[in-house]
Amino acid sequence: MATLQNLTLFRGEDLTLTFTMDPAQAITGWALAFYVRARPEYGAAPLVTRTTAAGGVTITDGPGGVFSVTVPAATTLALPISRYRFDVWRVDSGYETVLAYGPCDVLAQVRHNPLS
Repeated sequence: MATLQNLTLFRGEDLTLTFTMDPAQAITGWALAFYVRARPEYGAAPLVTRTTAAGGVTITDGPGGVFSVTVPAATTLALPISRYRFDVWRVDSGYETVLAYGPCDVLAQVRHNPLS
């Protein structure tokens, strides 16, 4: 069953997100994908895509159902300040399912704001 989560990040930050299956489930060998979209209902291409196959999604505890998603600073810096939607999928053929989903808020950084 998919888990609703709220994500908040700052533009220009290196981001590491950790997800734990609830209820706990072994995920060793699964193919996973993380997506961020502005308006999924309009069918626009994802603004962020990270996968186990192409990099950015790592299963850190397969038997315990824990995986992480990393998004580099250059990618978060390219996102305009706004509210987006994210989801994480198991993408193995025949087993495709949503694992986590929810809003993703991108905030302005205070330290050095590239917009000013």
